[in-house]
Amino acid sequence: MERLFSKAHLFRFYLIFASLFHLEKIIFGPYAPIRMYDNVDGFFTRFSALAGLFAEYGFTHWDPLFAGGVPINADHFGMTYLLVLLSTIFPIWLVYHGLVILFMATAGYGMFLFFNRYFDVAKNLSVFAGLFFALNTQIYPKSFVTVFPFVYPFLFVCLHGFRHKDDCMGFPLRLFWVVIFSWMSFPTLVAPAFAIIHLLIIGLIVWFQPEAKNSINTLFSQYLIYWAGYSMMFVHGVYSLLDHIPYAQQIFTKPSSLTNLYGEILGSIPSGAGVTMMKFAPYSITLALEVAGLLLLWKSPRVLKSTLVLAFMYQLIHILRSFPDLFGGTFFEKMHLANLFFGINILQTFHAVILAEALILQTRKVRLTFILISLISYFVLFFQVPFTQMHFVFKILNGLGLVVFLMVIEFLTKKQPFALHASVIRLTVVRGLVVLGLVFSIAAATKFVRAYHSVEKVIYKSHFESHPILKRISEEAKSQPFRVGFIDIAPSIGETYLIETLGGRRGLANGFYKKYMQLMVSPQLSDPKKIEHFQTHEINMQLKREYRYSDKGEVSGIEDFVLPLILAANTKYLISGHHPLRGFKGKVVSITLDKGNWYGSPADKLTRLWEFSDKIISNNELLNIGRVGVGRRPLKLFIYELKNFFPRAYLASEVVVHSTQAEVMEELLIQDAPGLREKIFITEEDLNGLQLNSNELGSISDSNQLDIISYKPDRIIIEAKVESPKMVMVSNNYSPKWKALVDGVEVPIIRSNLTFQAIYLTAPGSHRVELFYSDPWLNLMYLSVPFGFVMIGFAIRLSKIGAAQDISPYSV
Repeated sequence: MERLFSKAHLFRFYLIFASLFHLEKIIFGPYAPIRMYDNVDGFFTRFSALAGLFAEYGFTHWDPLFAGGVPINADHFGMTYLLVLLSTIFPIWLVYHGLVILFMATAGYGMFLFFNRYFDVAKNLSVFAGLFFALNTQIYPKSFVTVFPFVYPFLFVCLHGFRHKDDCMGFPLRLFWVVIFSWMSFPTLVAPAFAIIHLLIIGLIVWFQPEAKNSINTLFSQYLIYWAGYSMMFVHGVYSLLDHIPYAQQIFTKPSSLTNLYGEILGSIPSGAGVTMMKFAPYSITLALEVAGLLLLWKSPRVLKSTLVLAFMYQLIHILRSFPDLFGGTFFEKMHLANLFFGINILQTFHAVILAEALILQTRKVRLTFILISLISYFVLFFQVPFTQMHFVFKILNGLGLVVFLMVIEFLTKKQPFALHASVIRLTVVRGLVVLGLVFSIAAATKFVRAYHSVEKVIYKSHFESHPILKRISEEAKSQPFRVGFIDIAPSIGETYLIETLGGRRGLANGFYKKYMQLMVSPQLSDPKKIEHFQTHEINMQLKREYRYSDKGEVSGIEDFVLPLILAANTKYLISGHHPLRGFKGKVVSITLDKGNWYGSPADKLTRLWEFSDKIISNNELLNIGRVGVGRRPLKLFIYELKNFFPRAYLASEVVVHSTQAEVMEELLIQDAPGLREKIFITEEDLNGLQLNSNELGSISDSNQLDIISYKPDRIIIEAKVESPKMVMVSNNYSPKWKALVDGVEVPIIRSNLTFQAIYLTAPGSHRVELFYSDPWLNLMYLSVPFGFVMIGFAIRLSKIGAAQDISPYSV
């Protein structure tokens, strides 16, 4: 039995368990379901897009694919992010499937090591804790690419070492996993929150294990060195964020203050903890246990300690989520400290296992009382309290989890003689089968929740790699760049083909472009609440999403948009899914329907096996009808080629100067396409002291010419021939890091039309205009990455936690 619980066997066990849980991803590959929005739409498509940019243009600092362009590192990750590098080798669906399985297996194995090696919890209960945590991470996989909520217990153990001399993982392997998982994490999204959680866990170890006090200096030194090394790994991203935030600030309608914060802290104890506990109730199976655990507060010091820590965590999450704008307009605004909730599963699991450990050592009367309180709490909380707003499946899942937990406790408390009597064997086998059956039931219920509530019900092939026309559009854009607007479907579909999109889903957009986007969709923003939502919602910037701006089922039409502004943003195609657009007759060159290709070329050996599996399952009629059948068919795309779209760079003959941005926005909104083609609208601030004589600008004639000679993400070369001074308008987002040379001489770039770039040609004749993105400091920042690896290795080398023995009386 001891051999069964060895490291290697247990890791294989959790890996097999995770593989079986996600078996459809192994069998069907690109035909298996994926989680959209935060995972695939928001992140994985950008991994693929950045990998495609790297393959096409090499290492760049500017991402042109999203909403007019942004600095490539001014978000959660850039080209050096590990998953981007993996996406240069593997298709994104394969990366996604592999990580889903790896993270679930690592969650289980890491939690086993965490309990058994740091808190002397018996191996059999630690194994169950690993299963419990692995399944719990799948209930609410809002954004599994955040990495830390899944692997942090394992990373913690690898960083700080083991408490058993006979179970120490070698330094190279520990360094490998710590670096890999740190490299895959999101430094601005969850790292600050997990720095707090890390410190909290160190406090738990010292508080729960008196002998660990001898190692507190080592633990704290490792903590400081690790996070310093971690910061050095991502200093280039932090630098880009600091540089870009003034151009991408989020709008806060109700600014907070420290006075309000103090009032919230004083006024919400303990109500804040209770509100947060109920908010996360649907995504955990521990709430009834936490209520019943109050029974054990005075019977077990470890239960009292874990309850206080969990209550503190709930309270802290409540405060930080109540004040997301406390650091508005600063670097800390993007640190998302409220994402401390990502670590709640770890502490909930910790508390549940400490309860189980204490119950096993209590009398049967206490255990029966605990079971009764748990069951009553379950029915009251999940069936009588209305503000939990739980789906019925979540209620069943919580009930199954509660029953499994209580049965495991009873299973571990049975004192059986060591003699192998037939009756003892039969009873043990029956109890084991019952527990396994319940574990299987909760796994099945968890899988159901993941598939239907967590939106993992969209097949990868139905949205991606199914549209040859998008590949053709991408090839067309290489000769003369243009943008594509996606309506009622995610623009990320286009980004995977390296198509520059008019909108998109990204954590950090250009704030000027967002205002321009607001003008483009202004007919949809019919009341102040919709305007406020558009301004304050920092992620979605799309032409139209039915659930955001209109009644469900309404078909998009030309009256929903300001078409001249869409044309002026260099938009050649509008692409709609589900429905044809209304009112575009006479505005388009052509309308094409692309039904998509479900299966690729027969020569595609990579997907041939999965195609075979999909063809077999396609013979089942039940999978070809209803919502399931719709999900297993390619997404139809209606492609509208617009008339008279503006080129990426063009000449303008009139400059209109206003005092404020608000005046520029009003002016842009009333212009027709010819007016936008001839005029450029700027503010006095945008001129930045530049002397501009508008009377010198002559009209545009056939003898005036402008051609884009070369277009790359970081560099654009334009040749212009003008008879009089002119403005060159480039509809890429303004950024102070962009520089311009006219005939080899640097000239200023003027922010024009709210968000784009303009260059003043002061003299007639032929000119060579070169725009390039230049940030020498950013290149220096990359030099810190290897030093970060070295510091993390040094932190791991400091591990000197003393050995301990598993002396628990219920140990296997």
